[in-house]
Amino acid sequence: MNYNEIIKKVSGIASYIIVAFIGLCIGVCICSNTHTTFSSIAMTSSITKAVEIQNFIEKSNFKYAENKKQPRYADVSIGHFDNQYILTPNFDENYVKAFDDLTIMLAESGIADDSVIIGFNYKYTKNKKLAKKRIEKAIERRLKKVDKVMSAKASVKYENDEMFITVDVDVFRTNKRNIEEIISRLVPVDKKHKTINVNYIK
Repeated sequence: MNYNEIIKKVSGIASYIIVAFIGLCIGVCICSNTHTTFSSIAMTSSITKAVEIQNFIEKSNFKYAENKKQPRYADVSIGHFDNQYILTPNFDENYVKAFDDLTIMLAESGIADDSVIIGFNYKYTKNKKLAKKRIEKAIERRLKKVDKVMSAKASVKYENDEMFITVDVDVFRTNKRNIEEIISRLVPVDKKHKTINVNYIK
C-alpha cells in the first residue's frame, strides 16, 4: 500500500480508532527511490509528548542489533499525519523482538500517558479476518514478554468500523503495583476500546 492509498483510505473513515489503527499499523516512510514500511513505536496528538518519548528512547542507548564491534542503537523520527504525531524507529519490521522490547520499555517507563497509544508490530493485510488473527497474535506475543506475565489471550472485535480489544492475562502475584497499567499501555487502542482482565496467580 503506497502513501496515496493510505491517505485516501483514512480520509474516508471518520472513526478515530480506525485512524489510530491505520496510523499505528502502516506508518509509512518514503525513502529515496524505494518505499519502506515500518511499524510505529507510538502515536500521540501532543508534540511535547512525542519529543519527550523521542528523547527518552535516544538517551536509553537501546540496542536493536547485537554487534560488539559496531552496536546499533535505536532512535526514532517524528512524522505528522491526520493531526497525530507518529514516532517511527530507525529499524524495520524484521526486528520483531527489538520492537516488542522497546515498546515494553516505553510502557514501563511511565512516560506514555493517556495521550499516547503505543504501537505494535504485525503484518498488514486488507483481509479483516486475517488481520484480526495477526493483531491478536502480536498482542499476545508482546504481553507474554512482560515480567511476571504467565499467559495472555487477546480477542479483537469490530463494531461499526471500530476495533475493540479484550485481553485476559495471568500474572504471578507481584509487588509491582503498576503491572495492570503496563499491560493496558501495551494494548494499542484507547481506554474506551479495550478491556483488561488480570488474574493473579500465587
